[in-house]
Amino acid sequence: MTTDKQKGYIQKLRALPNFLAQAIAGLSEEQLTTVYIPNEWTIAQNIHHIADGNYSKYNAIRQILTEHEPPLEELALELLADLPDAKNKDVGESLEIIKGLHARAVYLLEHLNKDDWHRVGVHPKKGNITLEHIAETFSTHGERHIAQIKKTLEASL
Repeated sequence: MTTDKQKGYIQKLRALPNFLAQAIAGLSEEQLTTVYIPNEWTIAQNIHHIADGNYSKYNAIRQILTEHEPPLEELALELLADLPDAKNKDVGESLEIIKGLHARAVYLLEHLNKDDWHRVGVHPKKGNITLEHIAETFSTHGERHIAQIKKTLEASL
């Protein structure tokens, strides 16, 4: 049985791929790859980052479900955004990753029992983190980057 709060996380994960696709529909290559705000990522980098970050969160959830208090990996996601694949103008693959990843995450989270939500992993800096906390950050991560994308688009005008 999931709580209303947990159902909210699941709903956000279900909705994100469509919101993201709508946010970037019809954008040109230039709009996707131009830095419009100093020291901020391009729209393409934001999209690739969502795929990278959400994959990491999904993997942490699965690790917590299959191991007892596993050590969780801390990726340097900010550094990943500077790799060539994260600057690629073709965001289609990352959109597909997000779509498939979110569908699987939604299914998984919908089928957890109440005890699963309280299982923990051990983060190298934050200590014990519950699966529910990871699901919460997973559900809001994309929203934060959609807001960044919209801010970047406004700066492009």
